[in-house]
Amino acid sequence: MNESKVLNFIDQIESERQQKTQDNTLINSMEYKYKCLDKAKEDCKKQCLAKIFEKFYRDSIPLNDEYKNACSDDIKSDIPGFVKSRGYDDLVYYVGEAMRRGSKAASRIMESVKSIVNEAFKDKEMNISDYQASDLVFKMDDSTEKKIDIATQNLELDDLSKIISDNVKSTAVAEIKRAKREKDEAKALEAELANDLSVNDETTLEFALELRGFKDKKIFQPSLFEGIMIGKLEKASVLIESGANSVYLYNALTPYGIDNQSFATAEEVAFVESVREYTLLNIAKALKLENFNLAMIREMAQDYATV
Repeated sequence: MNESKVLNFIDQIESERQQKTQDNTLINSMEYKYKCLDKAKEDCKKQCLAKIFEKFYRDSIPLNDEYKNACSDDIKSDIPGFVKSRGYDDLVYYVGEAMRRGSKAASRIMESVKSIVNEAFKDKEMNISDYQASDLVFKMDDSTEKKIDIATQNLELDDLSKIISDNVKSTAVAEIKRAKREKDEAKALEAELANDLSVNDETTLEFALELRGFKDKKIFQPSLFEGIMIGKLEKASVLIESGANSVYLYNALTPYGIDNQSFATAEEVAFVESVREYTLLNIAKALKLENFNLAMIREMAQDYATV
């Protein structure tokens, strides 16, 4: 019996040795190395493209830097979330489809990314036999980060982000003013009707409203920002009412003259999230990642408001 155990043990050792030899042969084969190289280049392309968009998006958001620093992870996750909400699997595919539709901006960005990828793997591609398969893995480093910064400058995305930031802020400020105006008008109407002795039942109320131009039965059509705000406010209200009332916004709204150093209200949370979403849509429009017409914008506004 002991002899049988020894023989089985020897067979097992030999089997493991042969398997290891086969594995090493496979790993060191040119076919396997080229597969590793292709995967590494694809990973590099995805990460570099993501980095370019992360910086561009962050710089375009018209919110306080303290907030953007504190919530950097959430801001990074906005991009893949937005891409999926637009019906695409990932950013590479999203940009690729924009290129197919003729977006010159998308093509320039992707060409810059491919240039970084080619430079990063030039030596490994030409001398692949000198490398182990384990060397053919992409890892973001300072050198690649610097190349991404240079690419962003050459693409003039810094200038474009300033334009987008100003446009988004202008729209958001206009929304603040609109909301305040409507609130003031509603208060004035309420006070006026309360002092109108002729308004004493539903019929006279409807007549009074009609005289003042408030009896229009048109379908409510929000602006795009307003539609986003309506949907975000509903979700934020549920969040706050559920007990999560310790949301802190790190002075996000100081560019709008709003002091929110304490815990945020549902309206403030919704406003900040609306600014972020509206910024993403403006980026998509500016880079022609999608073609938005008036009908599409109206439909999107309704969709955001009813989510």
